[in-house]
Amino acid sequence: MDKLLLCAFNMWRARQPSEQMNVTIVTDDPIRFDGRNCQHILNRWDWVTVGCYYAIGNGEVDIPNIAGIHSEKSCVLAAVADPELLATLSDQCNQHGVRIFAPTYAPVNTLDNDMIREVAHFDYEFGAKNEWDGAPAQFPIPTLQ
Repeated sequence: MDKLLLCAFNMWRARQPSEQMNVTIVTDDPIRFDGRNCQHILNRWDWVTVGCYYAIGNGEVDIPNIAGIHSEKSCVLAAVADPELLATLSDQCNQHGVRIFAPTYAPVNTLDNDMIREVAHFDYEFGAKNEWDGAPAQFPIPTLQ
């Protein structure tokens, strides 16, 4: 499933009512998660402001200075696939008291997990491949109808 979508879902679920969020996006896949597209997706929510965007890994940019983005309204959305890079980024955020939202699934048999699986179902059916098990889509025509 799309890592940015998982991060955004986790941020949405953790957000307090009427809380404004200043978001820093960090990714290790700048081609898939282009800064302009990420901003376009997230700015649809009136409570989100995308402040910074960093592409890390592959020698492009070092881990951003997390201490420089700290405020109570700030958070990091980590659309990062590399587990070591994600762990380093998480450690830095935790050291500086910055909230980080990683592309993780909620525990099985919870409402959050059910909600994200429902969204994923439509994502898979339109994309023709189930990312949970690699199987081809089974119901694309009824999903589109």
